This record gives sequence, C-alpha cells and structure tokens, in this order.
Amino acid sequence: MTTAREIMSDDLFTVLPTSTVLEVAQLLKAHRVGALPVVDDHQRLIGTVTDRDLVVFAIAAGAQPDDPIEKYGVRHEVFTVAPTATLEEVQELMGEKQVRRLPVVDGETLLGVISLADVAKAADAPAVGATTEQISL
Repeated sequence: MTTAREIMSDDLFTVLPTSTVLEVAQLLKAHRVGALPVVDDHQRLIGTVTDRDLVVFAIAAGAQPDDPIEKYGVRHEVFTVAPTATLEEVQELMGEKQVRRLPVVDGETLLGVISLADVAKAADAPAVGATTEQISL
C-alpha cells in the first residue's frame, strides 16, 4: 500500500513568520510552487502561506514588500498527515478539507509536502478525478 512518505516531496522550502512579503513571493516564484510551509526556529510547522494569501490578504491590505508575512496571511489551521498515512487517506483528507497540499509531519517535525500533483502521479485516474472534483466544490 502506498504511503504518504513514498509520494511526498521532501525537497522543502520553508519560511519563518518573520519572512517578508517580498521574500515569500520570490521563493514562490523561484521554486514554482503555490504554497510554502511556515515553520518556527526549530523547524516545527506552524502554518502555511500561499500565493493567493499574498494577493488577497497582503497586497489587497496594502502590504509593503518588507512587511513580515505573519502580519497578513499565515494560515495557522493546517491539515496534516503522518508519513504512514495511505494514499487513500491522503486523497480522502484532501477532498474532505478541500486542500491541494498536505504537509507530512512526524509529531511536530515537518518531513515533506504532498501536492495534488504528487497524488496524481501515484493514484489511478478515476481516483484523482474524484479527489480533484471534491477539492473544487
């Protein structure tokens, strides 16, 4: 049975709550990702920030490039999975919570992130279609 550890991306790019709006935007662009995990000084996951958060919450609120992201758009309600979660459990949680990315954590330690693209590579087409449909509701 395929597990979260097997399909997650473990090449992590993270930011701190004190990272600036500009730094976050540059990292999102440089790594061609839509979200970044926000971690504390001990690399414990404390939230996420997305490209949409930057536009909707930061820029629309008049953020300056050197403003810290914690002032605008760190989502602290983050749904996570354990590295032992099955592919089916990952798909179910993505669909239920309508999220495109799930951090993989062991206790408080961030190990990786699973994106919908990672699921698409690992699952059969009908299952991916069902998950995508649930997320897009």
